[in-house]
Amino acid sequence: MDSPKCINKVDIVIDSENVTFSKCCLTCSNNFIRVPFKEIYSMTEDQIFKFIWDLPSKKSDKDIIERRQDFNCEGSCITDWKNHPNILGISTKACNLKCAMCRDEVYTSKTIQQEKELYFRILNLACQRPEIDTVVPAVFGEFFMFKKEAFQFLSEAKKHNTLVYSATNLTILNDDDISELLSGKYDNFALIASIDSFTPSIYTQMRRGASCKDAFQVYKNFSRIVENKSKLKDFRVNTVIFPGVNFIKEDIENTLFVFESHKFDNYFLFKAVQTPLEEYTKEAWFTEDFQKRAHFSYSY
Repeated sequence: MDSPKCINKVDIVIDSENVTFSKCCLTCSNNFIRVPFKEIYSMTEDQIFKFIWDLPSKKSDKDIIERRQDFNCEGSCITDWKNHPNILGISTKACNLKCAMCRDEVYTSKTIQQEKELYFRILNLACQRPEIDTVVPAVFGEFFMFKKEAFQFLSEAKKHNTLVYSATNLTILNDDDISELLSGKYDNFALIASIDSFTPSIYTQMRRGASCKDAFQVYKNFSRIVENKSKLKDFRVNTVIFPGVNFIKEDIENTLFVFESHKFDNYFLFKAVQTPLEEYTKEAWFTEDFQKRAHFSYSY
């Protein structure tokens, strides 16, 4: 799934104390504004969306250009953001795992009901607004933590021809959930699966909190989705290779073998966040040919 290089994008992250807003071009600029949770929770929907679209873009052109050069970005957003789709990304930090590459703790919020209510209030209203083309319901966390509401939201978005794309670790979805997902009702949904290894013992080190049984369920879910991916808008897999955990040639080769044996090529192996590139390039087997085969990305 190819996204535009520059996106007029607003991210919202909800937790029990604050709601964090970030208005940014996906690669170029990034400002954060934190507002107390109670203040946003008490707003009407119209007030919330007025607040979102009135968010300032504080970065100067100089800051944007310097940032853009790091990502080889064309920078057309500087002159005219209106040529790009408007994307609203929103999430709680709710998650069932504590993964090696994530900073957030396993979700233990005491105000989960209010957070969930605000989260789906904004999501469901976002897909009704004509200025929003795409909704991303999991900037952080796990979208399917709230399965019933998640599927209801996907149905609501379909009614309004809104594209939804979101990541999931797949451990939380059982056989019935996958059958529902592949029922043909959600062809507006582009799914990104996070799968870092197909070796259960290594997978559970990366996806902390997952069991070997979960790992087998993930493989089963992946196989079913690949066979029926035409039922979705798109399906892709992101694999983070993390030095010290799954950065093992044999394991990565096994992961690539699984993708290739399924004749599935919409996968991307990523450098872990804040891991120096030298950790990868010092390996003799980490060649240009390997990087091409693995669809390896430095800028994750």
